[in-house]
Amino acid sequence: MNTHLVKEGNDQLQKRKAKKGLLVKPGINSLDWYELTEISTYIINTIIAYASTAQMKEEKSPNPDRKKIPYLEMLYKEAYSVNRNTANFQSLEKIQQIIDKYSPVLKSLQN
Repeated sequence: MNTHLVKEGNDQLQKRKAKKGLLVKPGINSLDWYELTEISTYIINTIIAYASTAQMKEEKSPNPDRKKIPYLEMLYKEAYSVNRNTANFQSLEKIQQIIDKYSPVLKSLQN
């Protein structure tokens, strides 16, 4: 399947929808928007899940790391706040900033 034709077709469809007033931001490929939104929410939700689970494990361990617990709590709250703020997902630039900021955090958590 020729993806260039699919992308070109989607751009034309968006232009028609924009003329009808159906899009807030004309000229943005909906596949790009969807892909970046999915990536950013995956990163943020994975950080939330990891921080929550790791904090509970640390608190239940016989010798908890008292420095790690506040860090995990802060990380959870920050990621949760990003996820709940709908303004973060209203522009491709903001979504890309979230990906750029939090993907290294997620990578460091997985190592």
